[in-house]
Amino acid sequence: MIVGQSVRHAIDDWEQRKFESAMIHACNAVDGTAGKLYPGRGNKERFTRTLRENYKILGPMGAPGIDLVQTRFPVTVKGPTAPDRKPDLADVLYGIHRCVHAHGDELSDGFELLQDAAGPKRVTHMLIERGKVRLSDRVIFGLLAVAVLSPVNRIRPLKNSPAIF
Repeated sequence: MIVGQSVRHAIDDWEQRKFESAMIHACNAVDGTAGKLYPGRGNKERFTRTLRENYKILGPMGAPGIDLVQTRFPVTVKGPTAPDRKPDLADVLYGIHRCVHAHGDELSDGFELLQDAAGPKRVTHMLIERGKVRLSDRVIFGLLAVAVLSPVNRIRPLKNSPAIF
């Protein structure tokens, strides 16, 4: 999987207001990054581990003001992997968004993305009810930031070519 292409597709789809498509491309960017970081590990383990190790990036970009380490969500996901076995954001993103989209299924009611990344500034919505979590579409950009900022995705200059800064 080419991470850069997934990033580009996610942004293009978000601009066209295709939010669910943008989300699967963002998840693919994280999947590709996680695969480079933890080859040989299962997809779920490496995806959720990569997100948890990058909550300091994902949080401010996708869920500003929320302590992602401590926050748990009142939803059912298959085999949550958070330390206390209650679903955290990594579990929700993997179990609800990444897996549902990757298998070609539609999201259940109550998990749609809320559209607020386009503005106004400093406003992020998240609606949480028992069995439902509507995340801000800002989480797309949080996922992309995790992939783009990962050193494993660094573009290395070609031999004998000038470095571009």
